Amino acid sequence: GFSFVSIEINDDSAFNIQEGTEYMDKTCGILSNIKAGEENTYRIWFSCYVSLPYIKAQIDYNNDGVFTDDESIFDGTKNTAQGFSFVNIQSTFTAPGTAVFNYPLRYRVTIDDEPIDDCQTDDGRTRDFSILVSPPTEVPQSAFEIEAIDECQREFQFIDESSNGPNTWSWDF
Repeated sequence: GFSFVSIEINDDSAFNIQEGTEYMDKTCGILSNIKAGEENTYRIWFSCYVSLPYIKAQIDYNNDGVFTDDESIFDGTKNTAQGFSFVNIQSTFTAPGTAVFNYPLRYRVTIDDEPIDDCQTDDGRTRDFSILVSPPTEVPQSAFEIEAIDECQREFQFIDESSNGPNTWSWDF
């Protein structure tokens, strides 16, 4: 079995999430405010009785109600001792400039004893929270990679590698 102890983003924490229920919706309040383009630290603390729990953490950046692979901030396993273990996972993530800004976005954390598909679980635990993503404070920087599709026909593809969340572009050829 599993029991969440706390979930944190930067210095903001959620406690009292140990109830034995498989799913808990804590989206009515905001867990954390983060800025797009800046590095954030998350920590997930839980106890378990399995030696290899699977953990998945995702943020629905586009607020479409569907978690996709590019919205995953952690997806993997954590080796623990046989028997009861207290587990701490910590890593960093950066919210993209394409995220929906200043609106509560779903942050989901799931733990299970088998691989988690689309953040769904039968025997594990899932906790949902809300976070706010603010626009970046730095000026957007445009950057594009140009890929020739057909040079003879003058067909090219532009791949956006801009930073700090530009949301409009103007082209002059």
